[in-house]
Amino acid sequence: TGLAALSGVLAAVLDQRQTGRGRVVEVSLLRTGAYVLGWDLGIQMALGRVAGSEPRHRNQAPLMNPYRAADGKWFFFTGLEAARHIPAVCRALGRPDLLDDPRFADASAIRRNRSEVIAVLDEIVAGRPLAQWAERFEAEGVWWAPAQTPAEVVQDPQLAANDGFVDLEGGALRSVNGPVTFSGVPATQEAHVPGLGEHTDEVLAELAARASDTAGARPAP
Repeated sequence: TGLAALSGVLAAVLDQRQTGRGRVVEVSLLRTGAYVLGWDLGIQMALGRVAGSEPRHRNQAPLMNPYRAADGKWFFFTGLEAARHIPAVCRALGRPDLLDDPRFADASAIRRNRSEVIAVLDEIVAGRPLAQWAERFEAEGVWWAPAQTPAEVVQDPQLAANDGFVDLEGGALRSVNGPVTFSGVPATQEAHVPGLGEHTDEVLAELAARASDTAGARPAP
């Protein structure tokens, strides 16, 4: 909801620059929740129901499905367009012969035979650890993503390379960085985390100075 509010404010600023008119920007936590569920709610309004969930072995999109490698690690194929992605998947799996299998012929065939297709993929994927599959997938341009635990995420080299973390307290601690990067602004901590009451005297002195300035600016009776 905070990100939605920020986006709305920025859009209003751009609009004001073009039209000269300001706007009130309102954001609703409830509406943000509904927006996040927009796909399901859209189906509900269009069809009067939401598609029932199915177990992974009956997923209607086998190339948008999780699979477990030999070392027990899970990953997702993320090939939204089955007909487009199945050739690369079959090559990466070392089974180009599957392209001649009528069950893998096209997107409709894959959907009709989804349970059998998933069973075939399960058996193949279970034959190698994820690291080996990752190399093959990258070589063939397969769309995929690992299913990582929090412990694995914080060690992810790609996240580190994207400035996903920021060091605190001189490197003694590490925290998750914000999602936005600005050119010329390094992903470093600008100041240490203040201790309890560390700035109390400064804040009180500033408030006293403001009060004094305000009193001095009052017109004489």
